[in-house]
Amino acid sequence: MKILEEQICQIALRSPDKIAVIAGNLNVSYKELWRHVLKSAFYFKQILKLEQGSRVLLSADKNIEFIYSYLGAHLAGMVCVPVDPEINDLRLERILSSALPDYCFGNLRNFKKTLPFPTLEVIEAHDPIEFPFPSLEAIADLLYTTGTTGMPKGVALSFRNLSAAANNINSFIKNTSEDIELLALPISHSFGLGRLRCVLSVGGTLVLLGSFASMKKFYGEMERCKVTGFGMVPASWAYLKKMSGRKIADFAKQLQYVEIGSAFMSVEEKKCLMDLLPATRICMHYGLTEASRSTFIEFHKDRAYLESVGRPSPGVEIKVFSDQGKEVPEGEEGELCVKGDHVCHSYWNTTE
Repeated sequence: MKILEEQICQIALRSPDKIAVIAGNLNVSYKELWRHVLKSAFYFKQILKLEQGSRVLLSADKNIEFIYSYLGAHLAGMVCVPVDPEINDLRLERILSSALPDYCFGNLRNFKKTLPFPTLEVIEAHDPIEFPFPSLEAIADLLYTTGTTGMPKGVALSFRNLSAAANNINSFIKNTSEDIELLALPISHSFGLGRLRCVLSVGGTLVLLGSFASMKKFYGEMERCKVTGFGMVPASWAYLKKMSGRKIADFAKQLQYVEIGSAFMSVEEKKCLMDLLPATRICMHYGLTEASRSTFIEFHKDRAYLESVGRPSPGVEIKVFSDQGKEVPEGEEGELCVKGDHVCHSYWNTTE
């Protein structure tokens, strides 16, 4: 198993001119991506003098600078704490008091103690140097979710967790280097950030789009970039259908896959999407920040089981246990237990 950064390095050597990221009029090849990741790592390690395991909070703006900083911080041995650029003050305060980041980067609403992401001009001033890849067991990300008490809980994800999740997802969805994925999901959350890792880990092309808000931009990028797949939550599908009717069907032959997750979707809505995209792999996952994409269902293949959350993802084992810790027979209620390399390393600064 290899970490994402090592996979990108190998792709850059194997297919240097392959386009990794499209951001508006900017096309970034894998060779360029890796060079800027190395320079970003140098900036964190040698200029800011951050030590291995230091936390860096990143405003998850959907731009190329975020990607360089996210991957570069990983390569330098930092722990990334991605947050929503529109995060409210109370939640941010709680995350800051828990994660205790050494630096905060990006644009955060009503929070002035941040540095801008290292610009291309800044990192271009430094020569790229080789870094040893972090251990699979090292903590890569802290993703904060809301616990039952309403307090943000820091989910510590190791490089092994991230790589295993990407491998599991790609195995089910069948992502390849030929994929061109439109990323309109927020990348401050597990779903969107996971799609970024999945595409780059197989050498695909990522097309960055701010959100699903503009139908003109969404369908414009679908056509311009020859997009073959994208991820969305059920609310995004409801919005697409409301604002553009059956327009998505115009891309039925072009779209190879769609991944859906993060919320309930009615059988009626599933069938509607299936009718519009009859040959597309429509995959819906169930999971947690702590155990990303633990199950999958493909709507067309499993048409008779659309009310189900699907089967365990490749590499994942799921069982149901009683309060006494015994596996319960089929049909009885119990606690759902998930096992796999994708399950989070731990919670941050808690006894759980």
